[in-house]
Amino acid sequence: MPSPSATPPRELSKCQTNLAPRNIRMHALALAMYQVHPYGAHWIIVSDGFIYASIFNVDRAQVHQYQSRLREYRERLNVGGTVSVIDLEEMVSRLTNPRFGNEAFASTVSHIRDTLHSLVTHSGQDVCEQFRVLARGMKWNMNLKDLGCAWTTEWWEILDADDATALSGGNRDLWKQVEERSRTAALQYAATNLALRFHSVFPRLLPGSIRATIHPKRGQVAVPSVGSVFPWNGVCLLSPGGSIQDEIRVEPLDRLARRQRGLVAHQLLGDEAALYFTETEGVTKT
Repeated sequence: MPSPSATPPRELSKCQTNLAPRNIRMHALALAMYQVHPYGAHWIIVSDGFIYASIFNVDRAQVHQYQSRLREYRERLNVGGTVSVIDLEEMVSRLTNPRFGNEAFASTVSHIRDTLHSLVTHSGQDVCEQFRVLARGMKWNMNLKDLGCAWTTEWWEILDADDATALSGGNRDLWKQVEERSRTAALQYAATNLALRFHSVFPRLLPGSIRATIHPKRGQVAVPSVGSVFPWNGVCLLSPGGSIQDEIRVEPLDRLARRQRGLVAHQLLGDEAALYFTETEGVTKT
């Protein structure tokens, strides 16, 4: 079950994306499974931050901070018996067969990327449209701070535009840079995922496991999504009088900030990062 990578311009040091409540929910589901199956269940979070870091232009130190925080919350909550965290990049490095080691994996990614580039360049409208949709998704997940990306109307227009026709001169240049980066990232992202499948990374290293995801396919476990966005695109909001186990939902922080209510950030003792938020009448508090 992939763990989210940093999605700039979010500041991970100030606000974590529901790390602790997610651990709690997994732990509760694992315990519930013991009621219907004698062996229960154990969750393995496969964190993909490092293997995708360069694709999304994310600092590896930031990924390390995120993974460390995830493990720290797991230990604080004492749910290590039902929740484990492993790194996908490290999994690839542990493919001991020379035919499936790091060099072979990197070569596979390179070959698939070149093949995909040729396919997109010379194929019909359907393939080009599918690739355009993928590249468009890359834009919203890439770290573009070096280009000055910020939550402004100007940047929303740049990221949302299908072409640069309606943009001003300077923004047209920015759009072209973002478009080029997103297409390159889309090719590398698709190639990496296909290489993981080609080398059977999960069946080889986690035999007998069942994939759990909010995008389930046949033979996979559907994990219920709570809130209006994916877990890695929002923060935890606790309903008034609710408990973390059953009254928490995931909402975009910017959307919550625009409401006519105050936001109160709740932290663990000695911790700067927000564990979850509650709403109240008045001004936002941290």
